[in-house]
Amino acid sequence: MKKLLVVSLLVVVTMAFGGYFVGIGDAGNAYGITAGMTIEDLSLFGYNGHGTLMAVLGTGVGAAVDLTPFELYSDIFGDKEYRILVGAGAGGSFGIFTTGFNIGAGVTFKVLWGDHFISKTTAGFGLGGFYSDSIFGYVF
Repeated sequence: MKKLLVVSLLVVVTMAFGGYFVGIGDAGNAYGITAGMTIEDLSLFGYNGHGTLMAVLGTGVGAAVDLTPFELYSDIFGDKEYRILVGAGAGGSFGIFTTGFNIGAGVTFKVLWGDHFISKTTAGFGLGGFYSDSIFGYVF
């Protein structure tokens, strides 16, 4: 029953405030197909901005989350607006073909290309040494 409540809450929040995405990317030492959700107006620790929650399935299983409340640059290219955001992110993964568990946190740079494309990268350090996650995906 608790799982049903959590899934229902995530669906309602995502439908109200954000969208889903699919793409290619990595989290820690897991590379492959990524999927997740974006929340346009996420508030956390007094900061308000664009948030992303993603999962990776491929050479391992991983998950990552970020909040990018600071906008570095915004402009119009053709008829689409793009924004460059910066913030913080964290994640973890378990690689099947690599050394195993990797968890970490770092600085996130994110580019929102119009209404339907997202690219982001996080780089930092954690328990497995260097940590990074990234995505290039389509938002629907």
